Amino acid sequence: MDNKFFVSYSYSQDLNNYVRQLRNKFKFQFGMDVFEMSKKYFPEDFLSKVIDAPSDTHAESIVLDYWKQTRNDKFNDNIVKQANEYNLYLYENQSKIIEKLEDLYKNKYPFEKVNIFLTTFYRCPYNYPYWFMSYSDCSNEKLIEVCIHELNHFMFYYYWKNKFQKKGISERQFENLKESLAVLTSSDPLNENKYKTDILPLQKFVFENSKKPLKKIIDLVLENKILDYPNNK
Repeated sequence: MDNKFFVSYSYSQDLNNYVRQLRNKFKFQFGMDVFEMSKKYFPEDFLSKVIDAPSDTHAESIVLDYWKQTRNDKFNDNIVKQANEYNLYLYENQSKIIEKLEDLYKNKYPFEKVNIFLTTFYRCPYNYPYWFMSYSDCSNEKLIEVCIHELNHFMFYYYWKNKFQKKGISERQFENLKESLAVLTSSDPLNENKYKTDILPLQKFVFENSKKPLKKIIDLVLENKILDYPNNK
């Protein structure tokens, strides 16, 4: 099998992740307070400077200065080495990832190649169907989990987005359901998305029906009008 995943590090992608996440330039947060979460990983003074910067360009310079202060001289060499190790590990385990997704969706894994950009931030965004991000310092096992989580989203877009558009489901409802389905591939379902408070009622319903086929779970969500909860409209 050809290598389906390619891991690398991009300064521009990583920098954009900090600025985009901290300055709220993304559509759905699902109830997560990004600033409060970020204080667990970064100094509050640094976060405030990025958030309050007069422009994105200014915010980027603040992040770059923070990197200069906190990254050692071997960062470049280390992250290239880490990316190479991840690439080898994913090549050896890509069948495991693909089989899990195909088993859940009862459909073929449709993507020829997906790029994985490493990030030193704690959130892993994606650009369907081209790339997603993963933590730069995670274990091999965590990397597999991130891949399955993000590719679960990709599979949902590929097989279900057009169907939901025809049903008149709003984008927010679709996105909330997409996030809640992560519980079906999680190694720790009770803690999955615990900071995304908007989707927890929906996710709880999905988890309670997790032994059923995915199509049946989605049918039940629609039949029981779980998507009509106030936070899901």
